[in-house]
Amino acid sequence: MKFKASLDSEAILVTTILFIVFLGASALVLFVIWNKTPGFRVLTIIVVLAFIAALLNTRIRQYRIEGGSVKILRLFNSISIRMDLIEDMKIIDGSLLAGSRRRFGISGFFGYTGTFWNENFGTMRWLMTRRDKVICLRLKNNEIFFLSPDHTDQFFSALHAEKM
Repeated sequence: MKFKASLDSEAILVTTILFIVFLGASALVLFVIWNKTPGFRVLTIIVVLAFIAALLNTRIRQYRIEGGSVKILRLFNSISIRMDLIEDMKIIDGSLLAGSRRRFGISGFFGYTGTFWNENFGTMRWLMTRRDKVICLRLKNNEIFFLSPDHTDQFFSALHAEKM
């Protein structure tokens, strides 16, 4: 089953602002060096395009439940969590994630991905595009993943049915 992964309003705002700033800074660098160092132009364009591709890869495009696993689809490297590794799953209110500290990740630019920590859950991995209603997956090795498909109730039901 396929489930959409839409950005929440905060992620849309942060993504838009940062993308405009990044493109503006890149255009300024290209404008300044365009006539001064022609060989540097190509390198700058390659670096800018590689950076954009790397950022786009953090964007979660879709969640899928298929073949005995939960798949988090991204542009280049998708993530798969095997169902037999899931020990516990529940829907939680996003307010339980308030005050989380980012250890390594992105907060708002194309979503919320990476490793975070808070007092409620300890160390956790976010693979989310929104923070209102969230699915919490606790694996047998005590890893915790948070996912945020658009229709969390339907996703949870499908996840529960696949797990059984």
